[in-house]
Amino acid sequence: MGITCSADTGHRHRNHSVGHGQSEGDRLCIDDFRIYVRDCVQHLDMMKRKFPLLKIYIFAVSMGALIATYVVSERQNDIAGLIFIAPLVLMNPESATTLKMVFTKVLNHLLPNVALGYIDPHLTSRDEMQVNDYINDPLNCHVPVRVRFAFEVLHALSKIERVFPTITVPMLILHGELDKFSDIRGSYIMFGKVASVDKTFKVFSNCYHELQNELPEVIAELVFLVEEWMDLHLQMLETTEEI
Repeated sequence: MGITCSADTGHRHRNHSVGHGQSEGDRLCIDDFRIYVRDCVQHLDMMKRKFPLLKIYIFAVSMGALIATYVVSERQNDIAGLIFIAPLVLMNPESATTLKMVFTKVLNHLLPNVALGYIDPHLTSRDEMQVNDYINDPLNCHVPVRVRFAFEVLHALSKIERVFPTITVPMLILHGELDKFSDIRGSYIMFGKVASVDKTFKVFSNCYHELQNELPEVIAELVFLVEEWMDLHLQMLETTEEI
């Protein structure tokens, strides 16, 4: 799937695929955040065609939840519910300093591929085994965060709160208290502003960003909560359909 990406001068462009996981293309290089949303909507349509009778739930972590929020705002009737871990609504000020954010906006049109810094794997989890797995996983992105990518994320974040009042689907939000990437205050804002009547917010004390990769006891609690939430909502759907 071709997209356009700025080169270092900000004037040259070349087509490439969005790079992530096993896909081709440069990592952390994108001209428009909407491309992520577009790709997810296309995948959603593909799943609907392939499994027309199944209800669709979105499970998303961090920036994935930011993308998913825009997706559900466009296709709310196609989605039965949302499960978010550490949704990115506000950047943590300790990671995204004011200086870096100003630097990003100033250099976006001049030097879009300038590096802003690396993601610190040690801030993803308190479990050293999980951190080592993160570091050694070849599918994880280990390149520096670049100006253009950061600018597009910041632009998406600047408008996200306007979307919240349009969301009415059931929602489960889970967030680590000590998250250094997605500011936990953002989850409180999301929980307060979404129009969903059926919504749940759980804070995990002393936990870092990736709850799904936290200490074993945290993962066990996370899995239990998600399974319990899913079981309840699937039962509710079955009851509604019978009526």
